[in-house]
Amino acid sequence: MKRILIVLMIVALFLCGCGKKEIKEAEEKQQRFVIEYQQTFGIGNDISIIRDMETGKTYLFAHSGYAGGLTILEENK
Repeated sequence: MKRILIVLMIVALFLCGCGKKEIKEAEEKQQRFVIEYQQTFGIGNDISIIRDMETGKTYLFAHSGYAGGLTILEENK
């Protein structure tokens, strides 16, 4: 159940389209998930790198049409 909520939160952050200015604002507001990088490939195809500010883990979210996937990129110590 927790994983589903986390994924939904990441997707919500992904859809808001946070930019570099918003990253700094998010760090000031102490948001848990911050989109560090986002790139679009054509229509409906994009990738995002998302950092969990609480745990320090970095995730890769890939989206293509109606499909998407989330995976851990690295574990920061």
